[in-house]
Amino acid sequence: DEQAAPSSAAAAATGGSLQVGTGCDRLLSFQPSRLSALQAEFLAQDEPVEVVPAAPMREPLRLVCGEWGPLRAHVPARVPLWLALQLHASGRCRVVPPAWLGVQTLLELKEDEKGDSYSTALPFHWYTIATLLLRTPNVFGQDEDQVRQLCEDIRVLRDNKTLRGLKGIRLDRPAINLNGISLVELNSVREYITLAMDELHSERQFIATADAVARTGDARVAFGPVAAATPAPKPAAQAGAGSAGVIKRVLRPHRRPQPQPEPSQPQPQPQ
Repeated sequence: DEQAAPSSAAAAATGGSLQVGTGCDRLLSFQPSRLSALQAEFLAQDEPVEVVPAAPMREPLRLVCGEWGPLRAHVPARVPLWLALQLHASGRCRVVPPAWLGVQTLLELKEDEKGDSYSTALPFHWYTIATLLLRTPNVFGQDEDQVRQLCEDIRVLRDNKTLRGLKGIRLDRPAINLNGISLVELNSVREYITLAMDELHSERQFIATADAVARTGDARVAFGPVAAATPAPKPAAQAGAGSAGVIKRVLRPHRRPQPQPEPSQPQPQPQ
């Protein structure tokens, strides 16, 4: 499993001023590491599908990952997708498309996806399974073009739904509903969501720290012994209401002391 990005809020008190980490810059320049298309296909090919054998396979197929068979001719059986594709390519069986890949079912799913939630009728690897079966000849017959177009339409609807959810993330509601999302869809936004949630969490911690400074009037509550040598900030009533005044005061850049003019030397009096 991919691990979440480390916390990006870097705050350090130096001479009474706070230097905030450039989390937004990291978010914009972030290059996510995600599963490749081949890795997603590898995971999806373990899903069972139905096949109709053209000839009997009397001896079971014994492999490290499991045992399948024996298969009887013209009797439907369920095997992993990778085995079904191999048998189909060799002419030993015919792959039966899943019920959710029927034209009428896809039309109904397309209407359902126009709502706010993801349809739960689609499996976790639905898009990868559909792509693999559409690559295989003689699976959908005359409905192949219509099935391909409907799958693309559903994918667009679900991607737009994910983008709307990302835009709805706010500081007071750092959450997004991804129930029913597929692996390919989640893989495209997973790292961005993780990093965005991490930045929001860090921002909430910073605001809570600023509120603590406003209540106590002691910068050591937030910044530790480093700020002990600096004057304590003024109470919140004088600096501003709530945490806004504290943030403005803490983040205010320090002004360098202006050089004082040297005292003029007394001019000698003429004799």
